[in-house]
Amino acid sequence: MNATPPLLTHLSPLTIPARDGGGVYRSEDEEVQRLAGDLATWLEEAEPQTVVRVRLNAPLSASAHARVLGPALRKIASGRRPGRYVVVEDPSRENDYDAEAALEKESRTHKLKLVCVWREPNQPARLIGAVDAAVDETYILARDRWTQGESTTARDLAEAIGASIQSASNRMAKAAQLGVLCQVDESSPESGGVQRVFVPIE
Repeated sequence: MNATPPLLTHLSPLTIPARDGGGVYRSEDEEVQRLAGDLATWLEEAEPQTVVRVRLNAPLSASAHARVLGPALRKIASGRRPGRYVVVEDPSRENDYDAEAALEKESRTHKLKLVCVWREPNQPARLIGAVDAAVDETYILARDRWTQGESTTARDLAEAIGASIQSASNRMAKAAQLGVLCQVDESSPESGGVQRVFVPIE
């Protein structure tokens, strides 16, 4: 299937600056609280089908990652702010370990899986947080297909992993709810039912 142009709006990144003299940002630091507030405001005011990037130009502690990403990802994963997507850019490659630990802890605390799309220079987008194997596999397939200019349907996923279309459809719906896939189209095949078309958030 040819790719369907994603109807996504990409906002200018929300950025935390490099820290004078180096060092790690903590949750109580003014810059961290500002970033968390800006992300919360964006989440409330943005239209559906919007992506915001959070660019980390310095390392953050696990508690700072929880402060910034936790509330936003909880709203997305719980379905309270559907169609809003968060991508974290980590140019320094210094944040993934603490961010992963923070999101896994937040997921256990709130009994809600929190997953984030993560970007580092010259690397494909990947997922961090409370990522199970099925969601990860689904995202990677959609990401790799999109690299080739192709969107993904449940049929595409089912054929790739040897599963039923219903099982593949459930996987894709779960990944979309977690905010790592976006449905951009749907059609009614001659065989009946509804075929939903997805692209990865990256």
